[in-house]
Amino acid sequence: MNLKKFKDTLFKMAEGYGFEEYEIYYNSGSSFKVSVFQAEIEEYKNTGYLGAGFRGVYEGKMGYAYTESMDYEAIEFLLRNAIHNAGLIESEEERLYKGDESYEKNTPVSESLLSTTVEEKINFALAMEKEALSLDERVSAVESAVVATSVGDTYIANSYGLELYKKEGFATAYVEVTARENDNVKINYEIWQGKDFSSFDPEKVSRDAVNKTVASLGAEPVESGKYDVIIENRTAIDLIGVYLSAFFAENVQKGFSLLGGKIGAEIASAIVNIHDNVSHPESLTDLSFDSEGVKVRNKTIVENGVLKTYLYNCKAALKDGVSPTGNGFKSSFKGLLSTSCANMFIEPGSENFDGLVIKMENGIIINDLSGLHSGCNVISGDFSLLAEGFLVENGKIAKPVEQITIAGNIYQLLKDIKAIGSDLKFEAVGIGGSLGSPSIFVENISVSGL
Repeated sequence: MNLKKFKDTLFKMAEGYGFEEYEIYYNSGSSFKVSVFQAEIEEYKNTGYLGAGFRGVYEGKMGYAYTESMDYEAIEFLLRNAIHNAGLIESEEERLYKGDESYEKNTPVSESLLSTTVEEKINFALAMEKEALSLDERVSAVESAVVATSVGDTYIANSYGLELYKKEGFATAYVEVTARENDNVKINYEIWQGKDFSSFDPEKVSRDAVNKTVASLGAEPVESGKYDVIIENRTAIDLIGVYLSAFFAENVQKGFSLLGGKIGAEIASAIVNIHDNVSHPESLTDLSFDSEGVKVRNKTIVENGVLKTYLYNCKAALKDGVSPTGNGFKSSFKGLLSTSCANMFIEPGSENFDGLVIKMENGIIINDLSGLHSGCNVISGDFSLLAEGFLVENGKIAKPVEQITIAGNIYQLLKDIKAIGSDLKFEAVGIGGSLGSPSIFVENISVSGL
């Protein structure tokens, strides 16, 4: 049956089953991925998905269920399983959201993204590989050249009359390069993401990947000590992303974040401002509402180093007696609700990357971190990570660096930020939207090397 009939029948039967309130969360969409190797297609995927999740309060408890079928039998399955699952729950009170008076208008998915053909995407991947192999004789292989797209529809309706719809999509390109010089081998990559392919330059993505890789040949450790460092934007996103959950109210409430009780306190350098917005010109998504139907609002999380708010889903907001912030997200109709960012980013500064290097004068550029999950303590904020990059002397790059370990604490790192670059970059993260960061200049990081 069609979606409207399915929803109407589901709601009528839910009321008859004794649900106090109820909701449908419907997803449909498609994902595409092509990977090429040695000018041949190595992997090709073009898949679709469709399904509906149901939430309902039954005898005071929230029950969940989902289905990939859209027929009468599926409705009975959803209701019976939601009742069963509600009986297993012993958690705090959870309610559905009644809706906001108005919502930001959803930005349509780019027609350019929708009209890009499969052949064009394959040619993009082939062009990346070809360009990478032609740029430098030290490039021995292109391990992977990938182009992918994702487009999806979301529909939410509940028994309070809330009814919302959005369509979103974005594109990704990735190239991984191996370079060899004598017995020295280096592997590095570049990733590009955007709302469509209008700003995508396959040759530039490959050039960036090759330049990073060959520039690292001949790398060696430095002496152990305290160093000023510049963490490149892509690497900063990786590091900050590990600790993103510290800003989630549900983790604060559970004691899984050291930011508990810190609203109004200085948690970062005075030059640090962190926002979570509906959209940004460089972000990957425009999010007018979250997976609970809460309006996503522009909000400042950290202002001039001072923590202003946590990110709330409805359940966490109910517990703290505040309004949700539009940060309740789930990965799909199959997922359970959690918390994530919409479009969260560190506000960029005015210095370009070269300006940051000159300002630092002496130190290390960090452009790659390994062991992010095993080497980071998400609760304490401590980290000890293998790193690579470049030694900077007198404001100029002197030589590549490898086999070093940087150690510190993310909360102290935020306080030790001395300058912020203008090179804001976004990447998809978590189950909500995207995370963005410019390159950041941090003082006094412990480095273990020779």
